Amino acid sequence: MEDIRALAGSYDVVIAADGLNSAARTALFGPRHRARYIGASSWRGTVDGETGGITETWGGRGACEALVDAVAPARALTATPDVPAALRAYDRARRPVTQRLVRTARLMNRMAHARRLPGLRNAVMRTAVKVGGGPG
Repeated sequence: MEDIRALAGSYDVVIAADGLNSAARTALFGPRHRARYIGASSWRGTVDGETGGITETWGGRGACEALVDAVAPARALTATPDVPAALRAYDRARRPVTQRLVRTARLMNRMAHARRLPGLRNAVMRTAVKVGGGPG
């Protein structure tokens, strides 16, 4: 924990990356700052496209989304000095796109691993690759 405290003054520290009962958060902010488990995540944060892992390897969107996720909050924060308003604008802009990517990745995963009718599955997958377009 001493290492984290030494970094706190000079660097941004990812808090709670070590889990719900984060030793890093406790060391930096004390025991009163506890996470509130809400089912999927605690507190707010953003994870860029590649790190977020929302796309399957065959989707080819990870690096693209990482770039967009790096630029979008910077644009929002440049457009307004009000940080909460800028982050809400970022969320409004990126959430629908990200949700669409998640739905598409889920569908592609289900199709790719379907065991019934492999001939039909393969034909559909070939057509999808030819047509392209993707969610974005």
